[in-house]
Amino acid sequence: MILAFGLVFGLLLQLWNLPEPGDSSFSLAYLAPRVGRAKVKMPESPHSSDKAWGVIELVPGTVQGISRLFLSDDGKFPNNPDYPLLIFQGLHSGLLEGAAEHFVENGWTLPWAWGIFEYHHYHSTAWEALLCTQGSANIQFGGPAGPRLEVSKGDLLLVPPGVAHKQLVARGGFTLLGAYPAVDSAPVDVLRGGPSAEERANICRAVLPTTDPVFGSSMPWELSQLLR
Repeated sequence: MILAFGLVFGLLLQLWNLPEPGDSSFSLAYLAPRVGRAKVKMPESPHSSDKAWGVIELVPGTVQGISRLFLSDDGKFPNNPDYPLLIFQGLHSGLLEGAAEHFVENGWTLPWAWGIFEYHHYHSTAWEALLCTQGSANIQFGGPAGPRLEVSKGDLLLVPPGVAHKQLVARGGFTLLGAYPAVDSAPVDVLRGGPSAEERANICRAVLPTTDPVFGSSMPWELSQLLR
């Protein structure tokens, strides 16, 4: 009886010390060594049971610092039934000078420089590359029940069509370079509600990125491997 009480008490102490998703201490750096425990309350996807839905996981067989997050339909925001949000933490820090030119050279549109809308939204027609060049921000993905990630200078996000995102808190002049695949992509839309049948079809047929917007074809990873 005493032993059981001690085990329960110890477990409660560990849980008590975990940061809340909105806390400034909650970041990918915190989650990285705890892959598999970073679960969020997202609905189960009917599309595939072999994906870690709602779990931030390090991508096996790649360099340290690459994570992915599969997000399922939450009843309003479709997210993506096939592809994950890709998170490259700090891997582009030494390549920020001239980054806008690299985007264009590597098959992406000329990037805009700004933050993220402060409301949940998504794009049905294109992938979105977001490279942080200054400051940091807390960004929520997947809708109101989705995880909140700390994005800092040097971080790159590849956001699949359909995946909802919203800027919550920004610090230090937070700035992103944002761009979309330049070849065969449809005009980029901005959606805030449930998708129509056509918009769902757009999500499924959007052109997949084939190159990293900064590294280009010399990227030290295969995007096709990261998207599985």
